[in-house]
Amino acid sequence: MPKHIPYPCPFCGSTVTVEAVLEGLLFTCQNIRRCGAAIKFENDHYDEHPEDAVEAFSRRCGANKGGEPHDP
Repeated sequence: MPKHIPYPCPFCGSTVTVEAVLEGLLFTCQNIRRCGAAIKFENDHYDEHPEDAVEAFSRRCGANKGGEPHDP
């Protein structure tokens, strides 16, 4: 079952869910009508270390630049 994470979609700012897929994690924007972005890192390291994939996604959202995650 997908889980909401506290970081917004890096493209539209909407809520994102993350779920385990066959290899790794899939991050999906919940603003289906206007964005619907789906992000998966094609990288063996992230497939083996999903916590690093979440950290990498968070960096894409600007969280490493002093930005605060939003409440879903």
